[in-house]
Amino acid sequence: LTQLAVPFMGRQALADSPAGPAAPLTRQSLHAELAKLEAASGGRLGVAARLAHSAPYAAYHGDELFPLCSTFKVMAAAAILRDHSQMLSQKIVYEKKDMQPWSPVTEKHMQGGLTIADLCAAILQHSDNTAANLILRLLGGPEALTAFARSLGDDSFHLDHYEVEMNAATPKTQRDSSTPMAMCNTLAGLLCGNLLPEAAKKQLTDWMLGCATGATRIPAGMPQGWRAAHKTGGWRDGSLSTANDIGVLIPPADEASASKSPLIVSIYLSASQRTDPENDEIIASATRLVCAAEGLAGPIDDMYRHD
Repeated sequence: LTQLAVPFMGRQALADSPAGPAAPLTRQSLHAELAKLEAASGGRLGVAARLAHSAPYAAYHGDELFPLCSTFKVMAAAAILRDHSQMLSQKIVYEKKDMQPWSPVTEKHMQGGLTIADLCAAILQHSDNTAANLILRLLGGPEALTAFARSLGDDSFHLDHYEVEMNAATPKTQRDSSTPMAMCNTLAGLLCGNLLPEAAKKQLTDWMLGCATGATRIPAGMPQGWRAAHKTGGWRDGSLSTANDIGVLIPPADEASASKSPLIVSIYLSASQRTDPENDEIIASATRLVCAAEGLAGPIDDMYRHD
């Protein structure tokens, strides 16, 4: 895998020439490089990417089904913001029997409970599983969240179970799954389009900008100075694992970047035979690839240096 780590494409592919930035990767070259990452994982890689207001330009297994894992939590928070925003300040009290593994926020507030806004922040920023189940119950369960996705025009998203049972989804089956292309398009509509009111869109983006998980996934692959509003997901079953990350890359707020559009990226890796850090490296490398395909690459030492 280390042979595929950045800069696995080589400096020549990404570096500026005297005449200006290197040309974007061709679709054929992009697919070839993503195939190398997939082969290195021993599993299956799905990637979709698009500019905020353009049709998807990059996809690899983009229309195939992958387990959602915790990336579904973006959809859950969006459903609250669109349909139940008046309830954000309402406090939810829960009990010990409600607690699920990996609940770093809710386990600290069992005495007084948390507001729905706090629960939404907990699922997006810390992937809190108890908070996710509480939100799902408020919405009417997994079926209701699937119906919400349909109302957005997303025909691929399918949630069947609560946490943590939903992580047992089988690759290439409809159970608790979606496609990279569908998630990319829906995320573009939620964060950059008109699927949410402006205030809700800003709140969802702010929550996702505060994501405290997966710093070595999409954020590690974005150009210097950009910001990632993203949500991770993952699960391990023995030697096989799932690792996901979806998000929008936001360009710097400077004059030089004024013409650049946000880039939406959706990356799903299932049945990987690699370690968790290696999975993260694959996702970061896939992010670099789609950034290069869009022509965002500058000098390699500057583009990916995060001080």
